[in-house]
Amino acid sequence: MANRKRNIQMKFWVTAEEKELIDEKMKLLPTRRYGAYLRKMAIDGYRSMTVYLERKGYFYSPATVHKYMNTELGLHSIVRP
Repeated sequence: MANRKRNIQMKFWVTAEEKELIDEKMKLLPTRRYGAYLRKMAIDGYRSMTVYLERKGYFYSPATVHKYMNTELGLHSIVRP
């Protein structure tokens, strides 16, 4: 597997309720692989949140959105520069 594009494996734990929520949301998308789904959500989740807020008429700085997602929602996003 030396030629893998993604050569770093990540693992994490979820509760039964969280797994059910993830499974329900995955049914709405064409993917059936957890890795692909979670990678997409982790990378694009922050962008989705900012777009959602802007559509609702809220305009916050990136730092404020990131802090809200982490502390209030517990979403711990990955933010790309």
